[in-house]
Amino acid sequence: MWDTISRFLSTFGLTALITAVTGYLLGSISFSIIFTRLFIHKDIRSFGSGNAGATNVLRTVGNKAAALTFVCDFAKAALSIILGSLIFQYAARGQLPEESVVVMGKYGAYLGGMTSLLGHLYPVYFQFRGGKGVIVTTAMMAMIDWRVFLVEFVIFAALFCWKKIVSFGSVVAAAAYPFTTFLI
Repeated sequence: MWDTISRFLSTFGLTALITAVTGYLLGSISFSIIFTRLFIHKDIRSFGSGNAGATNVLRTVGNKAAALTFVCDFAKAALSIILGSLIFQYAARGQLPEESVVVMGKYGAYLGGMTSLLGHLYPVYFQFRGGKGVIVTTAMMAMIDWRVFLVEFVIFAALFCWKKIVSFGSVVAAAAYPFTTFLI
């Protein structure tokens, strides 16, 4: 029995480490900083709110840089989630029954998404000063369970229409996320 447990932990411990490092390094690519430097040759964190996020890029650099930031931040989170799922599924094949391989893929997806978020918030490439993670979290919700994403989007949209403040809608939707996930 201990041999089985030890083998399981050694196999999936390394799998988790590979997934976490991959997600974190991908998440650490701060596209708001990159595109701002490309467009205006300055650091976005020294403008507006001081945040390395798409909303600050929109306000200070413009639509094109903000759209590129949004798409690339969403894509890095999506890639982290997909890779996390694939890494865990690959490690589980031959080790676990086929129905468990799918479940392990979900664990990998969550781990890839969460470490991508951690990288986005504290990017190793940019002195650990990143964005707020709204787009990365949105990508995670959309890719892992679209129903949760739709409910969260309605919450965000309603609050944004009411107060016209992106961060207010984002914070309340984020607070509702565990409850929405549990209910769905």
